[in-house]
Amino acid sequence: MTTAQYRYAARTLLGDALRSAFGAGACVLLLSQSPPPVVAGITGAFLVLFAWFGVRTAIRRLMIIEIDDRAIRCCAPYQTTIAWDDLTGVKLRYYSTRRDRRAGWMELLLTSSSGKLRLESTLTGFDRIAQAVAAAVRHRQIVADDGTITNFLALGCDPGPDGQRP
Repeated sequence: MTTAQYRYAARTLLGDALRSAFGAGACVLLLSQSPPPVVAGITGAFLVLFAWFGVRTAIRRLMIIEIDDRAIRCCAPYQTTIAWDDLTGVKLRYYSTRRDRRAGWMELLLTSSSGKLRLESTLTGFDRIAQAVAAAVRHRQIVADDGTITNFLALGCDPGPDGQRP
């Protein structure tokens, strides 16, 4: 297998970047008006939250995920490599943004003795990554929880014989 690279597309992160910038800007504007200490403390906390969200969005934009037949790795802005043979746990969660559960995103968490890697479904090629992870789960016979199995099946991935239910 050749190495495949995946990134978060700028257009998929644009909304998050705008929300972060607008929220941080509103907080700075409010703080510039010398509010009472309680309001300043609450606004300052929101400013930190919006700034953290902005940094997290920027990090996702810089991320480069590589997959080959030996491992999955994050090459930037930090280095994380999880060899398929060292994979010890997988969780695939769905987070709905509507009551009817027709809109939302997935989060894939991979764990090994060398670390963790968390990916969101807004990542370009997420379905291909999920296929590779499902193959590793089958090969390693990793036991996954019911929610993870259901979510893999929803993506059209087979996580293993009878889903390797615990």
